[in-house]
Amino acid sequence: MNRAPLITIKPTFQLWVRFFQILPLTLFLQVWTTGFFGGIAYFCLHALQAKGQFTYIPLEWVFIPPPILVFYLTQIHGMHIEYQQSKNTTYSFFEDELIVRKEYWVIEENSIPYHQIVELTLSKGIFQRGSNLGSIKVTTLSTGERNSTVTLNNISNPDDVYQKVKALIKKNNALTK
Repeated sequence: MNRAPLITIKPTFQLWVRFFQILPLTLFLQVWTTGFFGGIAYFCLHALQAKGQFTYIPLEWVFIPPPILVFYLTQIHGMHIEYQQSKNTTYSFFEDELIVRKEYWVIEENSIPYHQIVELTLSKGIFQRGSNLGSIKVTTLSTGERNSTVTLNNISNPDDVYQKVKALIKKNNALTK
């Protein structure tokens, strides 16, 4: 049975939003890399200079390349992954369920019946607000004592989408009672 979704949403990739989201991790890795690899390189070059080799390299320079390299590699890699994930993710709302389909390294499809949804949460981070983006967290009943949460990340016009989804779930839950 092939049915058409009532609402289909794709995440939006914003380069500058992603840059600032990953910036704290990048800065941490820069500091760690500077201390670790810069320290190792410093002592190795210091030992070589003591033997009379590599006298043309100032020792302070060993602390410059590692953090620059780490900064660019983590930013580029993080942005590439985020771009691919946003390009290959679809949130489809049907009459009775939400289907989240993600295709990146692994194809994953989750089906969430509306009667299992216990909470919808709209969140807009400081960097998302500048681009009219937001995230909707869908909390469902799960086996055991824990709840399960699926997050619909970086959605355009999140207020409108949130109201539509909330109305769709409320309508479905009223029909099933």
